[in-house]
Amino acid sequence: MKLVDLPDELIATFLTFLTPTEVVNSFSLIDSNFNLISKHNLIWKEFSKIYWNYESNQTPLDSYFEIFKNYSKKYPNCLQCYSKINKTWKTISTYLKQKTPKIYESIHEGCSIKVRRNKKNHVIYLFQGY
Repeated sequence: MKLVDLPDELIATFLTFLTPTEVVNSFSLIDSNFNLISKHNLIWKEFSKIYWNYESNQTPLDSYFEIFKNYSKKYPNCLQCYSKINKTWKTISTYLKQKTPKIYESIHEGCSIKVRRNKKNHVIYLFQGY
């Protein structure tokens, strides 16, 4: 049995064990069929969940591939750290809500992370609130 004989969903499941870069820069270049499989929603739903903490009970309007690309554009150079920062912030937020509700209430919705580079080209994360 050859790889091409397997169902697309099974190949897509295998691809979730790679990194997004490996899928895009290697697997998708093999041939047109593999290029189509590399954009399978199953892969990018999993990658969106792992790298961007994106989970939704509703079917998104865009494909998960597009969602992943949009997050990558919005937060360049954050692929490896965004998920950890987001999970840490949720833990802090939950703690504040339970233990210090007045402090929690003072935190504004719409806080955001801006990515900049300093003069030495190091990535800097700026947390901004309104």
